[in-house]
Amino acid sequence: MKNLLSISFISIYLFGTTEIGQLLNIAQLLNHYKQHHDADHRLCFADFLVMHYCTDDGTDTDNEQDNKLPFKQIHSCNFIFYTAQAEQPLTQQCFCTETIEKNSHFTCQDTEPVYLNIPIQPPRFS
Repeated sequence: MKNLLSISFISIYLFGTTEIGQLLNIAQLLNHYKQHHDADHRLCFADFLVMHYCTDDGTDTDNEQDNKLPFKQIHSCNFIFYTAQAEQPLTQQCFCTETIEKNSHFTCQDTEPVYLNIPIQPPRFS
């Protein structure tokens, strides 16, 4: 029972939030290939896919059928982000101790910036 429920929830999620639902249009793809194959018996399935997904098929009369093919149009776009928790806590380190020239040294100081307590104000023009 749990497996059936899990598969149902995963199916609902995948069909609702991804483009996997367009796989239901495979029958439309096969019927459209059959129409083109009946018109030209030399046309193989790979050439049909290239003609409809990579180039123009040269026939404007069946554009409505062409647009119903699976994955011909993208209806939604979703991103899933996963962030892992850091295994070790981050520590404050000095990253920018470097000597550029003889007399100029860049060093980090472990002081809190002064500007954190000041409210943000728009720039002033004089």
